[in-house]
Amino acid sequence: MKYFLKLNVTGLILAILLFISATIMLNVYRINRLFGINIERVNLIALVSFAAVALTVPFLLRALLKRMPKARRRLFDYVLTMIWFPYFKIIEGVFYYFFPIEYRGDLPAPVLGLALLLAFILYPLYIGIIIYLQKNKPLIVQ
Repeated sequence: MKYFLKLNVTGLILAILLFISATIMLNVYRINRLFGINIERVNLIALVSFAAVALTVPFLLRALLKRMPKARRRLFDYVLTMIWFPYFKIIEGVFYYFFPIEYRGDLPAPVLGLALLLAFILYPLYIGIIIYLQKNKPLIVQ
């Protein structure tokens, strides 16, 4: 049961990290309109949040993978690459249920969908590469 809980909490954390950066990217015009922040500054915030996710995930996974028993580690590695997606869709559905886009000017640019699609394709690969590098640490020559 502890294993199942750790797996799901890790997937939820990975989903929350990607959701925050993706939501900022999708809601640039809404943030500009509601808070009066310049669009260039909101784009910079979105870029910084995306970079923060890219830098946070390896450290998070390293800390969590150290605590996993070696016997279940292989299954954990495979499941972890995709378990974030259902949590992402649940969080996204709840967010847009409570905060729907009512003003047509807040709709994101159409090309942003392609950028996010690329991010959704590369995120599991990124997680898998981090897990692989954690398993196969390079030898340090002394």
